[in-house]
Amino acid sequence: MKALLFIISFCPLLSIGQITIFHADTSRLRSWSGNTQASFDQVMKMQWKIKGQYLTWGNQLSVTPGASGIDTVFFRLSDQREWDTLICKIQPNTNYRFVYNACCDYFDVMDDTGNRTVGKVSFQLSKPVNKKEKYLGTIDENGIRMSLKPVQIIPTNRSPMLPNSYNVAISLINKCHGKDCLEVALHKTTGEKDISYKIKIIKYMISFRYLQLSTEPLIITLNPVNGKVEIK
Repeated sequence: MKALLFIISFCPLLSIGQITIFHADTSRLRSWSGNTQASFDQVMKMQWKIKGQYLTWGNQLSVTPGASGIDTVFFRLSDQREWDTLICKIQPNTNYRFVYNACCDYFDVMDDTGNRTVGKVSFQLSKPVNKKEKYLGTIDENGIRMSLKPVQIIPTNRSPMLPNSYNVAISLINKCHGKDCLEVALHKTTGEKDISYKIKIIKYMISFRYLQLSTEPLIITLNPVNGKVEIK
């Protein structure tokens, strides 16, 4: 994961009693994990760490969301693997259910209505830049050219089988015309999309993994003068 330099905007303190429950659901785990004992045993090694508490399949834990509105969920495939760090916004008085994602040997999160949450990110600049500087905000392979006006995007160009956690980044880019180009689905403010917009990344301003736990978008603001990023 790229180095993170960001500011978390603080909200009013949450009142006592706002508890959120995370449950790692095993109701269909055996069939989804390949229906063999070896594969089932391997999946059962998955672990989460949320606010210092550990969670494994078949169990649940309760936490109090952070006062800033921004929290972190850690996940790993086993105690022999490195932790993935997932930025999130834990909602108070909510029940989240983790289910196994058989496609990618990872996990999905369902909200308390039983729906699979979908990533939403709003990108904007806090100060103007010259026309030569191009900043691209991305959620997976979906991007938006950043400006002073906030623009929200969702990852429409993405396999529905992938886990509902996302790679979010802001990059300083150039338009690319050569062979060694990266392609993104560029969302335009007109509502149109260029599904094969070719770019060259000059510099990552921020890059992290995001777990959508809120109906509200993650709001990311870049100050292009000093490179600081605000997340709220």
